[in-house]
Amino acid sequence: MTYRENFGRLEVMFNLYVEKKQVYGVDRFYPACEKSKILCNISGKKTLRPDVIGKLKVLGYKFNQIEVKI
Repeated sequence: MTYRENFGRLEVMFNLYVEKKQVYGVDRFYPACEKSKILCNISGKKTLRPDVIGKLKVLGYKFNQIEVKI
């Protein structure tokens, strides 16, 4: 496996999906994939707080927001 192929696999590994909802005027980020659910479980919370998201971005995670359709 070449470096480029391996790097592509790492990019997929670091993608997380969240769903943004407003609860009493406060933005909350709910996990929308298995990896983000595991990270919430580790943190002991039901949502990912903005400060935690910032720290995960420093580690190389990329967050993708799921659009809520009405």
